[in-house]
Amino acid sequence: MRKIIIFVALVVLLLPLAQLGEVSAHGHAHPIRITLNGQFLATDVAPVIRNGRTLVPFRAIFEALGARVTWDEATNTVAGYRGRQAIILELGSRTAWVNGPQVTLEVAPEAIAGRTMVPLRFVAERLGAEVSWVDATRTVVINATLPVLPAVGGTIRHGRIADATILNPILATDVDSNFTLARTNVGLIRRDENGELINALADRWQWNAQNRTFRFWLRPGLLWHDGRPVTARDVEFTLNAILHPEYTGRIAANFASVSKITVVSDHIVDITLSTEDATLLGRMTIGLIPQHIFAGTAIRDMAAHAFSTHPIGAGPYKFVRWVRGQFIELVRNPHWHLDGPFIENVVIRPFPDSHVLHAAWEAGDIDWGAAVPSDLIPTVLANMRDRARFFDIPAIFGYDYIGLNMNHSILADLRVRQALIYGIDRPAIVRTIFDGRADVVHGHLVPSHWAHNPNLYTYPHNRLKAIDLLRQAGFTTVGRDGIRTNAAGQRLSFRFLIRTGIPERHDTLAMLQAYWRLLGIEIVPEVLEWSVLIGRLNTANFDMTIMGWSFAEDPDSFNIFHSSRGLDPATGRNAGMNSGQLRDAEVDRLIMLGRATMDEAARIPIYHQLDVRLNQILPYVFLHSRNGVVGVHNRIQGGVVGARGLTFPETLFIAPGR
Repeated sequence: MRKIIIFVALVVLLLPLAQLGEVSAHGHAHPIRITLNGQFLATDVAPVIRNGRTLVPFRAIFEALGARVTWDEATNTVAGYRGRQAIILELGSRTAWVNGPQVTLEVAPEAIAGRTMVPLRFVAERLGAEVSWVDATRTVVINATLPVLPAVGGTIRHGRIADATILNPILATDVDSNFTLARTNVGLIRRDENGELINALADRWQWNAQNRTFRFWLRPGLLWHDGRPVTARDVEFTLNAILHPEYTGRIAANFASVSKITVVSDHIVDITLSTEDATLLGRMTIGLIPQHIFAGTAIRDMAAHAFSTHPIGAGPYKFVRWVRGQFIELVRNPHWHLDGPFIENVVIRPFPDSHVLHAAWEAGDIDWGAAVPSDLIPTVLANMRDRARFFDIPAIFGYDYIGLNMNHSILADLRVRQALIYGIDRPAIVRTIFDGRADVVHGHLVPSHWAHNPNLYTYPHNRLKAIDLLRQAGFTTVGRDGIRTNAAGQRLSFRFLIRTGIPERHDTLAMLQAYWRLLGIEIVPEVLEWSVLIGRLNTANFDMTIMGWSFAEDPDSFNIFHSSRGLDPATGRNAGMNSGQLRDAEVDRLIMLGRATMDEAARIPIYHQLDVRLNQILPYVFLHSRNGVVGVHNRIQGGVVGARGLTFPETLFIAPGR
């Protein structure tokens, strides 16, 4: 019995030593060592191992890897920021956030000797380091390439084929206005080069499925361009303005599921939904607007407010001036909290068309233009290969389509719409105008989209079938001018709106006219400036138009195709972007089902069904998705260019000596 007691006592005495680590022959535990790029990393509290993971003081590892750290005692939260990376950890919790989304830790941070200890491998690897363990010496080996920031300065000159129309992020819907706003007015979150949602003004968020609430934590210390703090009340104001009955923009439907906005604190806001909405998180990329600027302004008067031409944001660049038709000028925001900005000034110039813009780019008058015109790509690649970098970007402009006004008595007939698409050779258009650098599309989601349906009917070119469909629709008589008429004397003649500035669309229209003329259809073009054309579409004052949708990561098309987004009888203008006035119960049902389905994998078959329906009823004559080549002069370096084009423009910089 005495031997057993002695044995148990020895086990109890040795147990604490075993917990500290391997015991040496001399009876002492070997301490855990850390090296970073071959140099010993000292810590004021010794590292410990928990469940096979090494914990170290948070400040030591974050700062060694070039990150800035903060500690919030009220919430026991530590944050590490480096460039656009944000890592948030809570003491005692296995929940963490990396660049916005929530992740689960293998071991929770804990307090030891007055220091918050965090999992070393997790932090280091999230900051791009390689981590290994040498068991013989109990050493954590970290190898990292620490960031070297470029010098700040210089000017970048961008070219566009149209001027901005309005510089208010909750009112702008055109790509040229949003090109500027992406640099001045960012949202709570944004998308990276792969389309994934990441941190922006908010450094983390969390979804509570039980009460259908998103919680966003704004990064502390953010400032508007006029020096006022950005707070949760600005988030509340932005969303309430969009949801206000007197709101005059066209994106209210994007936030229709929002039932309540709760300001929890200066830096925390809750957004509660009336129903599950898979699209809502992505909508929070909308640029915020400052509450204090609009004090005393009625929501209906926002468009006329000076802010709409002189925006104040919290983005990487501050607005300087806008000389309409000539240029927009921006300047670096020194208080921007993520990467950069490394270029001091930004100038955005509109050009009359893409060929003039490209000529200016080749001459060096601008640094970054639009896609190289398809017919010039081989020559430009050969001539400019030593002076510029080139990027291939699929679906650079989303897709082009012929929009049809379904309120038109002739175009309301499905047989006529089918005749229009059967009557044209879309692969020939792609070969002729785009030198094959485009994909024929048969539905709303382009081939590079994650929810694309590859099995849609292709409507192969068949002129005889098209003529037969027109006859079935009653257009049996061909006049002396070659245009078909019906028994009521209606002619197959349509007003066709087309914007200035895009030669490829004018070339497409010329081919369409030739194809349709063979069917007995007359097209009467109306060439309009962009702002005028938009006004006509918003009041459904057209028969046909050639337009395009830019690429959207979320497949939701509520604002485009839902019945409620057409003409509002009270205003005589579209409530959304359903310019063609499509009204189809099955389309509406599938759109709402897709919105209410939170699981991405489960959404795919829904959007496949939706594209099948759109392919059947043809609110558009679907044309093509252009694959572009973009050239950038070598003096401009940095940035992140992926399948979606340029992201993080604030990370561009001027090459040394240029």
